[in-house]
Amino acid sequence: MGFIAVLVGTLAVALPGEEPYLAGYQAERGAKFREALEAYQACSDLEGPLQPYAKVRMASCRRAAGYVEAARVELQKIVAESASGPWVRLAAAELAEWLMKEKRLGEAVPFYDAVLEVPLHPPWLEKYEWQAADAWLQLPGREVQAFDYFRRVLETSRYRARRLEAANRLTAAPGLAERFAAATVRVRYGEYRDAELMLLSLMPALSGQPEYLATWKSLQGQLLIGTGHRAEGRALLTEVADNNAGTAWAAKALGVLARDHFAAKEFEAATATFERLARECPNRDETGDALWWRTERLVEQDQRREAAVERVRLAEVCPDYYRADDALLSAAQTFTRLGETEDALKAYARLIEGHPRSPYFAQACFRSGRLFEGMARLPRAREAYRRALEAGLGDYFAHRARARLTELDPDGFPPLGNLRINGHDSFLQLFEVSTPEPDPVPLEWQDDARFQRLAFFGTHGLEEGEWEALDLSVTFQNAAVAAKLYQTLAATGFVHTALAFAEQSGWGIQDGRDTPERLRLRYPQAYWTEVQAAATEAGGIDPLLLLAVGLQESTFRARVVSHAGAVGVMQVMPGTAKYLEKIEPAITADQVNNLESPRNSLRLGAYYLMRMIERMDGNLILAVAAYNAGPGNVAKWRNGLEVTDPDTFIDKIPLSETCDFVKRVLGNYAAYHSIYGGRG
Repeated sequence: MGFIAVLVGTLAVALPGEEPYLAGYQAERGAKFREALEAYQACSDLEGPLQPYAKVRMASCRRAAGYVEAARVELQKIVAESASGPWVRLAAAELAEWLMKEKRLGEAVPFYDAVLEVPLHPPWLEKYEWQAADAWLQLPGREVQAFDYFRRVLETSRYRARRLEAANRLTAAPGLAERFAAATVRVRYGEYRDAELMLLSLMPALSGQPEYLATWKSLQGQLLIGTGHRAEGRALLTEVADNNAGTAWAAKALGVLARDHFAAKEFEAATATFERLARECPNRDETGDALWWRTERLVEQDQRREAAVERVRLAEVCPDYYRADDALLSAAQTFTRLGETEDALKAYARLIEGHPRSPYFAQACFRSGRLFEGMARLPRAREAYRRALEAGLGDYFAHRARARLTELDPDGFPPLGNLRINGHDSFLQLFEVSTPEPDPVPLEWQDDARFQRLAFFGTHGLEEGEWEALDLSVTFQNAAVAAKLYQTLAATGFVHTALAFAEQSGWGIQDGRDTPERLRLRYPQAYWTEVQAAATEAGGIDPLLLLAVGLQESTFRARVVSHAGAVGVMQVMPGTAKYLEKIEPAITADQVNNLESPRNSLRLGAYYLMRMIERMDGNLILAVAAYNAGPGNVAKWRNGLEVTDPDTFIDKIPLSETCDFVKRVLGNYAAYHSIYGGRG
C-alpha cells in the first residue's frame, strides 16, 4: 500500500463528535429537524474538528424548521467570529443564498464575494457564481461583471436551458455584442417570439452601426423562415450572402438557405446552395455545421455511401471544424461496412495525419491496422498499431493495439502482464508505465484537523468535504506540495475536484504529456480501503475493476445523481439496490436508503457487478455492458448479434452509450493494471 493510502488510513481515526454528527446528517436527510438539531448540538458541545461544521448545520436545520431569522443570526455570528476555516465559506454561501431568496441583494453580495474569492473554481462552485451574477445584475456598479459572466456561459455551456437563461439575462446588457449574442441563441433554439421582440428592440441601434446590420438581417431572415414567412426570409438571407461573401454571416445565411430548400424538398436548389457554401466559405464552423447536417439527412434517407463521401469532403473543406475528425471516422466505418477498404483506409489516414490529438486517433490507427491485417499487409498493420500507442494509457484502442503488436511481434512487444478478458490474456495489453511511489506525505498532516476532517467527510460522502478541499487548495498552492495534496484529495474521494484544480492550475503536464503524478491522479485509488473490502466481500472480484467502473460512472463523486436517477459513486439505481437487498443477505435496508454513502455505493456496485459476471458466464465484456444497460438488453444482444469475436460484438452493441461505456471501462481497467498491477 502506497504512502497516500497509509496517510488516508491514518487520517481515518474516530473524531470527537463523529457519531452525533452522522446521526444529525441522517435525521436532516429524513427532514427530522428536531432530531437533527439535538444530534448536531451534541457534536457542537464537544471540542474537536467537527464542532464548527456542526454549528453551521444547526443553523441550516433551524431555517428548514422555520426559524429563519434565528438561523441567519447564527450564521452571521459564525462568519464574524471565525478568523478562518472552510466552514466560514460554507456559512457565507448559505447566508448569501438565503438573503438572495429574500431579495436582500445588498446584504447577499458581500457573502457571495467572500465565497468566490478563491484562485481555483471547482465545477460545484458554478451554482454560486450564477447566483452571484444574478445579484450583481441588480446592483449599481456590478452590472458589467454580471454581463461578462453570462456572456461566458452563453459561449461555453453545453446545455440548451442554461444558454437560454443566460440569453434572458443579457437582454438588458448595454452592449450590442451581448444583446446580439442573446438574440442568436434564441433564434437558434426556436424561441421565436422572444427573438422577434429582441430584434425589434435592436433596430434603432443599427443606425450608425453597419457592422451589425448583416447580423440583424441574418437573424431576421432565420426568424422569418422559422415562423413560416419563407419568401421574405430567403430574400433577406440571400442579400446577406451576396453582400458579405466569405464571412461568418454569409456562411450562416447560406447554411440556413440550404437547409430550408432541403426541407421544402427543393433538392436541386439545396445541393446548389450547399455547393456554394463549401466554395465561398471554407473552413468556417457555420459551414461545417451545415455540411454535417446535410450528411445526417443523407443517412436518414439510407444514402450511407453518399453520406460517407460528403463527410470526407466536409473534412477537406473545413479541416479545423470541431467535428472534422468525427466525420472522417464515421466515413471510414461506413466504407468498411460497404467493403470499400481502400476508401476506408484513406479516410483513416486523413484522420491520423490531420488530427493527431483527436480522441479518435487511436481508434483510427487500430482499425487501420485491422484492415491491413485482413489484407495480409502486416508491416503496415504493425506501423498502424505502433502509432495507436501514442494515445497513451487508458485509451481502449491503444491497449488493443498493444495486444495486437504482442501477437504479431512478441519479441519487439513482449507481454507486460496478463489482464484476462473472456479467457484471453492478450485482449488488452498493459503499458510499461514509470509511476514510482509518491514522496512521503508530511507527517504533520496526520495530526492536522483539516486532513482528518477531509478523510471523515470523504468516507461518508458529505458535501462539507468539498469546502475543505477548496480551502486546502488555497493554502497549498506550492507546486512541490500540490502533488501530495491532489493525491490526498483523490484518495479521500474528491477526484473530480482535484482534477479540476489540476486542470485550472496546469499542474502535472510536462512536454505536453501527463507526468507520473498526473497519471496517478487520472486513475486514482479512491476509497481504496472500502474498494478492497467491497471487492472481497462480493466474491473476490478484482478491486481494480471496481475502480475502473467507479471512475467512469461518476469520477467517484458521492452525491451525483444521473438524469435516469442513478446515485453515487457506482451510480446504482434505487430499483437495483432494492433488488440486491432481496437477494443478498449482506445488503441492508439502511444501505439501500443511503446510496450517497461511498461505502454503501461501492458494496452495492460490487455485488451487482459480481451478479452480472455470474449471469454472463464470466464474460467480462457482457458483464460490463449489463452493468450499464441491464442484463435483459445484453441477453437480447447476445442472442441477436450471434458473434463471438469481442471486437465485433462491442462494435455492434446497439446502444451507443453502452458501447462507449464498455470501451471506457476496459480502457480504465487496463490503465489501472498498468499503474498498480502487482502493487496491491
